[in-house]
Amino acid sequence: MPMFKPREANTDRAEPFNNGPCPDCRVHNKWCFCDKFPQLKSKTPVHFLMYHREWFLTTSSVYFAHKILLDSELQFRGKKDVTPDVQRMKPENYTPLYLYPDEEAVELTPEFLANLAAPPSLIIPDGSWRQVKRFKRRVPGLSSVQSVKLPPGPLSEWHLRTSPRSDGVCTFEALARALSIIEGPEIEDSMMEFFRIMVNRFLIVRKGKEYAKDKTQLQDSTQNHRHCR
Repeated sequence: MPMFKPREANTDRAEPFNNGPCPDCRVHNKWCFCDKFPQLKSKTPVHFLMYHREWFLTTSSVYFAHKILLDSELQFRGKKDVTPDVQRMKPENYTPLYLYPDEEAVELTPEFLANLAAPPSLIIPDGSWRQVKRFKRRVPGLSSVQSVKLPPGPLSEWHLRTSPRSDGVCTFEALARALSIIEGPEIEDSMMEFFRIMVNRFLIVRKGKEYAKDKTQLQDSTQNHRHCR
């Protein structure tokens, strides 16, 4: 059962409140949402394989997914002289699955999962579609991992970056839906509750209050700035 508990505020923070971006949630301190970060534990091992430059993008959805999934692991692809350790992505007594809709991908369904020899673990690639498509071919040990794709579902709520596919979802949403199929809807609900807060805060900062999807979040976080860790 996933644990949904907001992180405790860091009352020992030494730096004074300022008008710059929060180092954790990456938005202007006025709209900081660090106090909304949940602490989630999934039953399914999750391993992120991220193109290294994605980490520095303000709106990297995997940055936030990795922060709220306490037992998740992250490795980088594309760094000079650094090769991802694929063996760490293949934990013992689990069947690794690569979440990407390539030509060999099988739809992730309860029926498919029921026929696996062992419970699934998830390898979540992150980067542009073009970069991620090359991961399996170029990262030693990944080519033998079964790719899986999501069944058709709702349109993306990721209003911060444009997908090259009309039915595309961001990596955070894809992971939430995959975990829902594997574990049940509770963990997806917890992840998406946080996701909508995150998207809303970035929309406010980028475009103004009138673009907020959730008008109940228009009160700023000035009084809660100590939540920035």
